[in-house]
Amino acid sequence: MKVLMIPDEGEPYISKIPNTLQSFQDRVMGFIETVRLKGKRIMIVNEEGKIRDFKLNKNATRLYRQATHDIADRIVGQAFVTYEDDSGEDFTDLPDEDISELLRDLGLEKANV
Repeated sequence: MKVLMIPDEGEPYISKIPNTLQSFQDRVMGFIETVRLKGKRIMIVNEEGKIRDFKLNKNATRLYRQATHDIADRIVGQAFVTYEDDSGEDFTDLPDEDISELLRDLGLEKANV
């Protein structure tokens, strides 16, 4: 499944990952929490990241605030953005158009592949 990885340091990059709970947990280093962004975009974050004092993720926080207009909250630790499938019950590839828009929202031209 194609996602946009958003590390807590460095630039976002496109990655192919298995569409499994274990794969998601490995990438965010623990239990997952879903955060709805614009449309069918879903950000996956660590559910306990704030409690575990993970580092602020500036890029993920920026995308979250742009989508929700919630300026009080923040995203910490590793995160990635995926896409909700048509059933609304699973995840699927993040479309290229959405990747491009997310990168533009972050002021980046292209992702590291």
